[in-house]
Amino acid sequence: MRKSAAILGMLCCFCISAHAEWLKEGSTAEDLKRDSSECERKASADTSFSQPRRSAGAGSGPRVANTMTRENQSFRLCMKSRGYADSSDK
Repeated sequence: MRKSAAILGMLCCFCISAHAEWLKEGSTAEDLKRDSSECERKASADTSFSQPRRSAGAGSGPRVANTMTRENQSFRLCMKSRGYADSSDK
C-alpha cells in the first residue's frame, strides 16, 4: 500500500511539473498543445531506450522515480529549446 501511495505521489509530481504553465510570446494554445505533446513523446523515448525489461510486478521504487525524473528533465529541456519559459522560473 505504501509503495502504491508513493508511486501515485511521484506520478502526480511528474504530471504537475510536466504540465506547468509554459509561456511563449506569440504562441497559441494549439502551438502549446502540439509542442508539449511532442516533448512528452521525445522525453519518453529518450529515457525508455536504456531501461531494462521488467518482470511482471516490477514498476515501482527508485528505478521508476529515477526514470520519471529524467523524463521530466528531458521534457523541460525540450520545451525550453522551443522557446518556452516555465512560469515557475520567474
